[in-house]
Amino acid sequence: MPVRVLTSGMVANCKQASQRFEGIDAQNLLSDKGYDTNQIVNEARKNNINPVILPKK
Repeated sequence: MPVRVLTSGMVANCKQASQRFEGIDAQNLLSDKGYDTNQIVNEARKNNINPVILPKK
C-alpha cells in the first residue's frame, strides 16, 4: 500500500528526512531525482527501506 509523505513547498525535504521515515512500514522509497540526496538515501536505508530514486544528471 503506497504511503505519501508531503512537505511544504518552502521546506527542504532532506532536512526533514529523519522525521519522515518514523513509523512508516515500507520496503521501498519510490521517488524522483529531486529526492536524490545522501541524507534521504541514508535515512531510508537506516530504516530498512530500499531507496529507488532516479539519479541526478
